[in-house]
Amino acid sequence: QFVRSLEPAKQHLATVEHGRLLKAWLEMSCNSKRKALFPEAHQFLQQVQIQTPRHSHDHSQDHVHQRQEDWLKIENSSDGYHSCGWIISKERVFNEARLIELLEDLSADRVKGVFHTEDGWLAVNLTSNEKRFG
Repeated sequence: QFVRSLEPAKQHLATVEHGRLLKAWLEMSCNSKRKALFPEAHQFLQQVQIQTPRHSHDHSQDHVHQRQEDWLKIENSSDGYHSCGWIISKERVFNEARLIELLEDLSADRVKGVFHTEDGWLAVNLTSNEKRFG
């Protein structure tokens, strides 16, 4: 009921289990009435994906990014918090058990990500109170 009440109306509603979705959903045409809530985030991601390791653009935002082979490091500081993240090539495949061990040992307020592992894609959502892998 809740999703049906949202405006603009959603093009398609479905229930997905274990990340199994139809490829056709990803190829649906865009709805021009829908606008990104944070368009600057989309612009930033497009910009860093096409830049070379020695790129040049305005750094008025308080962030740093560095590209090393198939990893792109992005750092940000705002409202007394510091974040650090990576965009990693989908060709980089992780050992799931070793990755979970590494992530569980981190001392961070929050760890989120989607990783390509030998066993498929792994979604991670860790906080100091809750650990979810799936």
